Amino acid sequence: MTRRTMLLALAAARAGAVDPASEVWNVLTAMANALSASDSAAFLLFFDSSMPGFDSFRLAVAGLLNEFSVESSINPLQNEGDNRSRTLEVDWSMRLVSLNDLDEVVPRETNVTLKLERRGKKWKVVSFQPANFFQAPPHGGLPPQPKL
Repeated sequence: MTRRTMLLALAAARAGAVDPASEVWNVLTAMANALSASDSAAFLLFFDSSMPGFDSFRLAVAGLLNEFSVESSINPLQNEGDNRSRTLEVDWSMRLVSLNDLDEVVPRETNVTLKLERRGKKWKVVSFQPANFFQAPPHGGLPPQPKL
C-alpha cells in the first residue's frame, strides 16, 4: 500500500467512509488466513457460488486442504476499481506441506487476478485466475528431499 493510499484510507476512516481498496485487501487477507487454518468452508464464503467454474474450484480447494497444509504469502501488484467492483492482481506464493509426508513440501507461486463485486455489505470474488491455482499437486512426482 502506498503512503498516499494509506493516508487516503485513514482520512476516509475518520470521515466515516470506507475505502474499497482497503476493504478488498482485508478480504484477501482473511482468505489467506482461512487457507492457513485449513478451513475450506470459511475460504469459500468469500466467493460468489455463481462464479463460472465454482463447483470445480470448490472441489479443488477442498482436495488441496485435505492433503496439504497451506502457508500463503500475498504481495499486492494492482488494486483498481470503485466502491462496487474491484480487480486485484497479486503475487501469491504458497508453501504446501503434505499432511501424510512432512518431507513433501511443494512451493507454488504465480500472479493471480481476482475480480470482486460488492454484494450488499460484503465483497465477493466473482472471478479467480488461474482457476487451477488451488489444484492439489500429485504425490510422488517430486524429487526426493535430502534428509538432514
